[in-house]
Amino acid sequence: MTPERVYERFLQEFPDMNKQVEKYFHRHTDTADSSIRIVLRNKRTLIFSVNKDGTWILKR
Repeated sequence: MTPERVYERFLQEFPDMNKQVEKYFHRHTDTADSSIRIVLRNKRTLIFSVNKDGTWILKR
């Protein structure tokens, strides 16, 4: 699953968060296939790990 697709799923599940997202980044990690970091307008960060089977987990 691409980071863009994870971001789209995030907005589908939490539509109210659309106005709070400032930007998002694709990250590479050793434990997951990839991950994305979403930076909110209040400067808090959400990190989602994307597993090889297409599932994703909120890490922080």
